[in-house]
Amino acid sequence: MKNGIKMSIAALISSVAVLSAAVPASAAESSGKSSADAVKDVVLLWQSPAEGSDVNGDGEINVLDLMRYKYNIINPVTEPETAAGKFVYGLYRNMLGKDPDPAVAEDYAKQLESGNISASGLFLQLAKRPDFDQDSFSDEEYVTLMYRALLGREPDEQGYKNWCGRIKLFSRTYVLHGFAASDEFKKLCSESGMAPGEVALAEPRDVNDGITRAVAPMIVSLTGKPADGTKLNELVGNIKDGKKTFQETAFEVAEYDDVTSAEMSEDEFVNALFTGLLDRAPSDDEKNIYKTLLSEGGSRADAVRKLAASEGFFGRFESMGFGGNLRRIGSNYRKNDAWYHLEPSGKTYPVTNDVLLKLLDSCQSVLKEKGTSVDDIYKFCISDSAYKYMEKTKTLEELEEKGWTYFADYAMHNYYSVCYYMAAQMDILLEQAGYQCRVVHATHGSGDHYWNQIYINGTWTNYDVTNWWSNYTWDQMVAAGDYILLGYVRPEYK
Repeated sequence: MKNGIKMSIAALISSVAVLSAAVPASAAESSGKSSADAVKDVVLLWQSPAEGSDVNGDGEINVLDLMRYKYNIINPVTEPETAAGKFVYGLYRNMLGKDPDPAVAEDYAKQLESGNISASGLFLQLAKRPDFDQDSFSDEEYVTLMYRALLGREPDEQGYKNWCGRIKLFSRTYVLHGFAASDEFKKLCSESGMAPGEVALAEPRDVNDGITRAVAPMIVSLTGKPADGTKLNELVGNIKDGKKTFQETAFEVAEYDDVTSAEMSEDEFVNALFTGLLDRAPSDDEKNIYKTLLSEGGSRADAVRKLAASEGFFGRFESMGFGGNLRRIGSNYRKNDAWYHLEPSGKTYPVTNDVLLKLLDSCQSVLKEKGTSVDDIYKFCISDSAYKYMEKTKTLEELEEKGWTYFADYAMHNYYSVCYYMAAQMDILLEQAGYQCRVVHATHGSGDHYWNQIYINGTWTNYDVTNWWSNYTWDQMVAAGDYILLGYVRPEYK
């Protein structure tokens, strides 16, 4: 072993001697010391290496680095003269941390100038090399790489902040696509005689930009972590394909372990909740409501579901143009082939009431057979019921005490009834079809009356099965029955 060490040292000293002999006088004069002496000082005397000695940029300086460093001093690289050549060298240096072989660089430059390869296409080609480890770059470093490699400059503060935000939601291909499609990159390519090229997008989160911007903040805010790309692709794809709505997606996110276990105080969680679902901070009153829910034993999942069932949630997504992806989860919904009841508090539990289970299954059968449009549901209710004075009109308190399930179930199985039976039947069908709906409680002096309202294209529209009035405005309802509004009811079926 000792002999081996002696031989290695001897070989090293011999190598240094050979290199020393090759140093031109100009190199020694410029530094005040020959390159060979500089190498000897580092290797044999443990002195600090000269600046620039870490040739491969790995943070450590070894003998191979020093030999390369000396070689570079003796054989300085001639910088390319053409803009395409400079671009090639810039990609190599920023992506791979080294200069290209001159012949390879010249070939790439000619391909860029002839249009055989685009500027972004060359980036993609180099990115496939085994010595380009994309995963070794943090998100922030990758954004910086885009500025340096493609735009040839350091990032500006505003642009850097913008892209660092986007890379938390989208893939790195999306970021490359954005830089390649930018006016600055296109201008640079035009002035350099290169084609910018196009970067194709394939992942659902990248292709469906708007849906991603709406869904990803739920995960990022509620977990305090970047969104997992695979899971985000699944969520966005399900919404795009109509398999799930934004509300159903929020319900799914509510049950993520990363949400329930996120290290946040109640105050921090409520702020994150409103930021993620409504893109705003909560008011003091709203914050108190949700902090009270949590302090009284409600779970974080309950809080998410409660806010996802609010008018504010629906209003936000409608304003973003996603009205078609907003089917409401009513007071009962299916999950994993089972029925669950949703409380206004956001709490859910399995439905075990046999009457309600049969009623919900009946609703699904009606919707499948008759259709799910508002007019389909209204026409079914008209044909399936008729008014008959069978009991004295009940007060709202009496209706709530009896439970709306009773009235909806009775109307589903009996032809004759009074107004609140018919309103309950249409309401539960609308709810199961995914509409925002409510029951109107009004009076015209001689007694109370109930009918349905549905939120359609930004307006609450009136349907009265008892009187066969459809698509009425409020003014039309007042003109037809001289009604005075007493309030709105969101029936729960449990």
